[in-house]
Amino acid sequence: MDQKSNYFLARISANLKINFEKLIKTILFISLCHTHLIRNSEYIQGLVTVPVADLIGNSINNNHNNIFFKLPLAGVGINDCTRLHQALFHEIITIIEKQGKLIKIKIPNMFYESLNGEKQDQYWTLSTNITPLTEIADEHKKSLPDPISYQKTDNFENSNNSIATLIHPWCNPKTSLTYSAGTRFKLMDNSKHKFNDLITILLFNANTKKIEPTVIPKKYLFITLNHTINKKIKYFIKLLKIWTKQSTIIPYVWGGSSYTKRYKEKSFQITQKKNATYYDRPKIKDNPKTGFDCSGLIARAAQIVGIPFYYKNTSTMANNLQELSKDDSIENGDIIWIPGHVMIVSDINQNLLIEAGSYSYGYGFLHEIPLKQQFKNIKTYSDLRHVIEKKLPITRLGDQTTKKEKRYYDIKILKLKSVWS
Repeated sequence: MDQKSNYFLARISANLKINFEKLIKTILFISLCHTHLIRNSEYIQGLVTVPVADLIGNSINNNHNNIFFKLPLAGVGINDCTRLHQALFHEIITIIEKQGKLIKIKIPNMFYESLNGEKQDQYWTLSTNITPLTEIADEHKKSLPDPISYQKTDNFENSNNSIATLIHPWCNPKTSLTYSAGTRFKLMDNSKHKFNDLITILLFNANTKKIEPTVIPKKYLFITLNHTINKKIKYFIKLLKIWTKQSTIIPYVWGGSSYTKRYKEKSFQITQKKNATYYDRPKIKDNPKTGFDCSGLIARAAQIVGIPFYYKNTSTMANNLQELSKDDSIENGDIIWIPGHVMIVSDINQNLLIEAGSYSYGYGFLHEIPLKQQFKNIKTYSDLRHVIEKKLPITRLGDQTTKKEKRYYDIKILKLKSVWS
């Protein structure tokens, strides 16, 4: 064989070797990817075992604890606060992914819709906020409340009265932990609660990983019953009025869906740091920050009283609730919608509304106010209806200190009763 032939044979052999190695690497890569996918498909359920867990939209590569500890009440800019939602103690979630000290979870009780209409219900949180259900004995798992799920239609059918939900913050004297309004419990003995001022709930102890029967005053709880639609809406408004009709405040918290404490301080300041500008009340040092944003307020209060309301943000509400028609009346519980904000019709006769008022309009807390204080030249709900039907612009007002005014060209009344249809 001549030298030229040897050269070509050597080239062919080398190419075959390279291609074979590439083939092996490709096979190994596909195999590893397949193994990763299988591992991710073996999701397990977990239990929120802290009173309130902050949830964010994206994982952060370092300094997880510090990031979560420093989440503010709300950002001035849309990217200045990464909190999107809050989960409460006793909520059962699905663990999707782990990344260092963070885990990605799927929550069942609320969703928001992406621009293409897909339901989004996944967030990141600290792994220390969650206990995998695999670490809890079956006898104790049976005593946890079934999760509320937007994929179920019977979440609030509770004929045996076995579920109770906090309507006020409650501090467990044994552990000194304060649980948020909205926290759900199974009742130990549901046959006597109508006659007692004290009720025994089944409470998970995160240290022992066991259920402990615990006595709590009945006045802190709402017992889930099969009420009529009108009665549930009545309870919804009553609960919101209880939360707002006090001298102390529940703060506005961006992404907030919790209530563990009331505060005297209404004033706030704007604080600027290297990477963010945010609203701050220096005397509020608790972490996580608890309170509500405008949509979190509606969803949490509605679910407490048994209304099947699962919409996490304002655009999702607009996409899923029916608008007021010419044949409809405006009723208590209906939702006033403008781009980026929602309010609740709280008293149709007195022309009042309830909202988690934002900092940019000078408030930063939950309150009930006259319609005319919210919208310029709108004194009654008849005035508001006229503006909507004639497609006229409307001006939203800030408080007297800010003198802020903003004109809107898109305003709707969304029917709360349409959640049942």
